[in-house]
Amino acid sequence: MSIVLWVAMGLLPGYFLHRLVTILKVLLRGLKTEAECVEVRMSSGRDDVTYHHVFEFDAADGRRIRFSEDVSQGIERGYRTVVHYDPANPERTATIASREDLAPVLFPAFGVLIGGFICLASAAAVFGS
Repeated sequence: MSIVLWVAMGLLPGYFLHRLVTILKVLLRGLKTEAECVEVRMSSGRDDVTYHHVFEFDAADGRRIRFSEDVSQGIERGYRTVVHYDPANPERTATIASREDLAPVLFPAFGVLIGGFICLASAAAVFGS
């Protein structure tokens, strides 16, 4: 197996774990304010449709922040919700995760589990024989 593939397989679960920890941190200790869905993009795969939502909010320092997050269907343009974020880096930490919408938490958690499993299975196949 090529070294590039090994590096990619190792980085993917790491990325998802980082996103999951970031979301949990801002939910517990971040600032919160109101955000508005300003755009809904739809992309089609072979078997499914994915909705990408773009939100905007005013950060504590007065800047208008725009971020995207894949959330549950049914959110339309103009929808208002609570956003949690770290004021030191609102562009990269903003999330609308909540008890009502766990998709922003479940997606990276699923990525950690599946990516980690693939890494372990691959390592076992290569080094276990």
